[in-house]
Amino acid sequence: MKIPSSIIKEYLHEKFESFLVNNQEFLVDSIFVEDKKKHMSINMATGLWQDFKSKETGNFPQLISHIEGISEQEAHKYVGRKLFDSPEALFDVSTVRQESISNSQSEIDEEFKNFKKLNISSALISDSLSERVASKMVITRGLQDFPFYVGMEGKYVNRLIIPYKYKGDMVYFQARNLSSYGMKYLNPGKATHGVKSSEILFPFNEMLDYVIVTEGPLDAITLQLNGLNATCIQGSMMSYTQARELRGRKIILSFDNDDAGKVGAEKARNLLLRLNTPNIQQVQPPEDYKDWNAFHIDIKDASKMYEYISQSTRAMNFSFFVSQALSAN
Repeated sequence: MKIPSSIIKEYLHEKFESFLVNNQEFLVDSIFVEDKKKHMSINMATGLWQDFKSKETGNFPQLISHIEGISEQEAHKYVGRKLFDSPEALFDVSTVRQESISNSQSEIDEEFKNFKKLNISSALISDSLSERVASKMVITRGLQDFPFYVGMEGKYVNRLIIPYKYKGDMVYFQARNLSSYGMKYLNPGKATHGVKSSEILFPFNEMLDYVIVTEGPLDAITLQLNGLNATCIQGSMMSYTQARELRGRKIILSFDNDDAGKVGAEKARNLLLRLNTPNIQQVQPPEDYKDWNAFHIDIKDASKMYEYISQSTRAMNFSFFVSQALSAN
């Protein structure tokens, strides 16, 4: 399908606020990995692109697929249809996106039919851009031993699927965007999948007498792969349902080290205390690391992770909050 260069140029100028132009090359930051030096080059005559940071290449429909959150097949159909539309409606994707979303109004088991289990070795050489990007993301984070999936169609297309498997059943999932466009995470909802995030904990070993509680699943997975018992609450605000499920064991809160994380940790502590859960502790990654996964990538040693957490875990008592207040001033 020959796409007029005028269409390509119009789309690129509409979607990218920060760019450079060098002859026919439209230069932007990578949409797949962190980048501030315009490592992605898109040819405005052909729509072919190359990302020198992620080492990925592709065509114009593939670019639209990841920016708009639709499958490659839908992107091809969309571009073909829009070639004959009026200019003012050229890149209105609401219709095609709604078609995609309407196909995913189902329960968890049914939704997994839209996902493909990620096989790292074969995904690296797959024809699917989503599979390649997902496998590189997982390898970069040192999480190859966890069974991820990739969204191939439907509402969660072009996303890394993090499955929540409990007693052999898929009970929930989170869908992480593979590009910088759109919401970073999408959660299944009560209306569409019969469950909401505040009712779910990331599966952990319930037989152990302690559990580390993080905000997101990738940190919980990182800790589990290092031999530590961990779960997550899908955000910084613990619900009553989650707190009730956690009581009866030593709880170590490890929320993000930002304002939302600090507020969430204090509210979680107060909620757990009201549920007669007195043994509440707290631990954070070393200050030089943004999260547990960054620490994991650097040290590559489960014994060092365990040693650090053992030495750095502190009770969330009066002296803890006094020292926290003093350090903030």
